[in-house]
Amino acid sequence: MKIVDLTEFLRLPPGTLYAKYEPCVFESLAIKSENCSHTKDWFYSDIVYAIACNSSDEMFDLLDHSQKHGSSIPMDFEITSRDGCFEDDQLFAVFERADVEQLIEKLKGTLTILSRKERE
Repeated sequence: MKIVDLTEFLRLPPGTLYAKYEPCVFESLAIKSENCSHTKDWFYSDIVYAIACNSSDEMFDLLDHSQKHGSSIPMDFEITSRDGCFEDDQLFAVFERADVEQLIEKLKGTLTILSRKERE
């Protein structure tokens, strides 16, 4: 992982795994998509907030229902959002190839455990 500034971040290709960063504080994990043309803005797919819904009201309803009743919430990891924050001093924790490979292996282990539990 490395920490980069906004200028460097905007040079990175779509598919870059990152989190916004302030010294010693990370925000949600996301995948960078295309930059918006002629601005300091970009599109991204959020990993945590990838809830399949049509509006923020629907998202809040799904979250509330799950909290109260333990129901599953559908996820959609193809959803993209526009950042739109325009903070020139924003920093980013950018995950490198080796980091992503380690994460994939960790997730595979999690998937193996979930598969075992489903068979029980």
